[in-house]
Amino acid sequence: VSRQHLLHTEVRRQLANRPRETVVVQPSNKETAPGILLPLAFIYKRCPEAIIALFPSDHFILEEERFMNHVATAIQAVKQDPCRIVLLAIAPHEPEPEYGYVVPCEESGSHCRFGTRPVSAFIEKPRPELALELGMAGALWNTMTMVFKLHTLWQLVQRVHPTLYSNFCRILEAIGTVEEQQTVNDVYEGLKPVNFSKEITEKIADRHPKSISVLPVREVFWSDLGSRERVLRVLRRLTPRRAGET
Repeated sequence: VSRQHLLHTEVRRQLANRPRETVVVQPSNKETAPGILLPLAFIYKRCPEAIIALFPSDHFILEEERFMNHVATAIQAVKQDPCRIVLLAIAPHEPEPEYGYVVPCEESGSHCRFGTRPVSAFIEKPRPELALELGMAGALWNTMTMVFKLHTLWQLVQRVHPTLYSNFCRILEAIGTVEEQQTVNDVYEGLKPVNFSKEITEKIADRHPKSISVLPVREVFWSDLGSRERVLRVLRRLTPRRAGET
């Protein structure tokens, strides 16, 4: 959570019964990369060999059990090959220009037995005509749900964004010491916002393509609840129309 969240009574209520060590407080919002790496630093300190499943907090998934079966498959794929990240991506059910798309490589012998495929490209928020073409060509919506071995991601961040890596190494060294909170504050004070998709995953795919794979998720309704229109779209899907209603 960000420190600003704690100003809200409902947030404090929801966090009240959680073990203290499971709540990580960000001094401020510095975009998605720091928001992901800060809690991962605390996990890394305790268990650097952990396998992590990362879930965005503002997404809607209708067929949750089916989706989690795909997550379990991704975990098995990472156990088999700990040197790669597995990204879950949804087969589009309509052209959506506001989403990020993942273009899998053409079917070949390089995909593994868990159904993952190499990534050819990431395309962020394509124009409507291109979104339609991408869907017809087999591109997938990027859910940003991913599974990876923590040590592997840490090494890849070092390669693609050494400045960010060195900042979070400072935090990692301070965790568990009296300097922990002050170090987090100091790092965030000078930290520039960094987007995880554009500055981390896309660079990994570009520079270290064998380190990232996509797992297509079929027959699951998914939505990024990032706008009022998408929330209403989900509600309409969940609410059966009454007889005679237009």
